[in-house]
Amino acid sequence: MSPEQAEGKPVDATSDVFSAGATFYEMFSGIRAFQGDSMYNILSNVIGTEPEPLRSVRPEVPKAVERIINRCLAKSPQARYPSGQELASDLDTIRKR
Repeated sequence: MSPEQAEGKPVDATSDVFSAGATFYEMFSGIRAFQGDSMYNILSNVIGTEPEPLRSVRPEVPKAVERIINRCLAKSPQARYPSGQELASDLDTIRKR
């Protein structure tokens, strides 16, 4: 759930990008980007904390992948990919390398 969704604000495609970033983070690290012992704590962390840097958890993750995931997990919707299409394009570029 994106920070704006957790705060009950309107959501758009950038909220889905945030959720994709959280899923990617967990896929690459093996841990959730935002943790807590209750739903309240988890949502509070989504709103107010940054996940542990991905490469500090898994140093073998390529820097370009970390950069994409960080952009997806930006707190500000304007700092994220505007839609999944742009995200997919960057992922495809990395895959081709």
